Amino acid sequence: MADLTRDLGPLTASQLLLTMYHQDRDDLPTAADIDEVLASLASPLVGAIQGEAATGYVLACSPTVTAERLQILGEALSDG
Repeated sequence: MADLTRDLGPLTASQLLLTMYHQDRDDLPTAADIDEVLASLASPLVGAIQGEAATGYVLACSPTVTAERLQILGEALSDG
């Protein structure tokens, strides 16, 4: 997503879905599935991306920082 957003600006779920069409179409998520994941990544708890479903999302931090945040969140949830 980093290269795409740098080159194209904010991306919507439908635009991201188009980038996946080289894959097996039986395994493709729906635009609604992608929207759900994007909303989770944009939540204040994760903060990986920023934007809105209608206008698209851009990265808010590096993928490394996002991975670290998700690992900490996962550890906190599994310890409970």
